[in-house]
Amino acid sequence: MNQKLSDWASIAEVLGAVAIVVSLVVVGVELRQSNALATTDSLKDGTQLWTDAYVSAWGTEESTAFFRKAVNHCEDLSKDERGRFFATLFKFVAAYDNIFNQYESGRLREEVFVSIASIYYPIANTACAQSAFSQDIAIMPPWLVSLPNIESLSPLVGNLRLPTFLIE
Repeated sequence: MNQKLSDWASIAEVLGAVAIVVSLVVVGVELRQSNALATTDSLKDGTQLWTDAYVSAWGTEESTAFFRKAVNHCEDLSKDERGRFFATLFKFVAAYDNIFNQYESGRLREEVFVSIASIYYPIANTACAQSAFSQDIAIMPPWLVSLPNIESLSPLVGNLRLPTFLIE
């Protein structure tokens, strides 16, 4: 009887160990799926912010004409127009901050980041944008203040310039 009881105890130990291993595998799979979903949601949010900023700046003929005036003739903007430009610019800053953080954490492919950055940096380097940054430096993310040379980030970036539809 003791022999049968110890046999059953050994079988129960093995089954318990197998159950623990199976549980750990299931938890690992669920964790991986949860992380993938969180990354996807985060990227979706970042690209939605970027898309909203893009459409806000260039979604209509009137908004494109205004943005073109702002990046080419900042000195001619009225106070209200400067406010409008700064508000639009800060949409880009918020979106770019999100995208930059995604890239830095490894959740955004380099070529996607570079394609977005190659639009953002030339705009951020315009006189009007630099004026906005210098006036509102306290609310700018620290990495934005110095605007690092994006060409050092990837060989995928060629000459950085404003999109052609913004050049007069």
